[in-house]
Amino acid sequence: MESLIKYFQEYFGVVPTFMPFTKNELALLPLYLTGNYTLYRGSIIDQNIIWAKVKSDGSYTPERIKKQGQQLKQFFGLPVVFVFDEIESWERKRLIERRISFVQPFRQLYIPELFLQLNDTIRSSEYKNDSSSQYLTPPAQCVLLYHLQVASLEKIPFQEIAKMVQYSTMTVSRIIKELQRFEL
Repeated sequence: MESLIKYFQEYFGVVPTFMPFTKNELALLPLYLTGNYTLYRGSIIDQNIIWAKVKSDGSYTPERIKKQGQQLKQFFGLPVVFVFDEIESWERKRLIERRISFVQPFRQLYIPELFLQLNDTIRSSEYKNDSSSQYLTPPAQCVLLYHLQVASLEKIPFQEIAKMVQYSTMTVSRIIKELQRFEL
């Protein structure tokens, strides 16, 4: 789960929370659910979810994952996000076709319930902060969305913006230059 934390910090500037369920809570679940996944209660930006880390025995199918995800959602009353250490691109495609929430850190994120999707087609190496880049970096996207959806950042000192969005002042300085370059 360490890679999951690093992934969310780097790409979204947030820290997901997760904590294991107690043995008493897990004892209420069928064995096939506790045997196939390591389950955590957690959240992403104040949205509570269940993290289901898939144990890497390779015996899963999208149909089985979807059915078991529905069972976990029914039991806990929260969206379930499956976490994979390794999964092939064709398997990720099958999960998306069935609208199954999952994350493979630093490769792909798909959580339709939270309107989140990020994939590996635009890698961090393409996000160079130079004049030839066509894309905003993830931190710049985060600050722009914060400005549009949470609170206006106009005429606020960089240090205060950094505290509001939880980035360093240097990163905020780079973000401002990038937004100016895109005339935003």
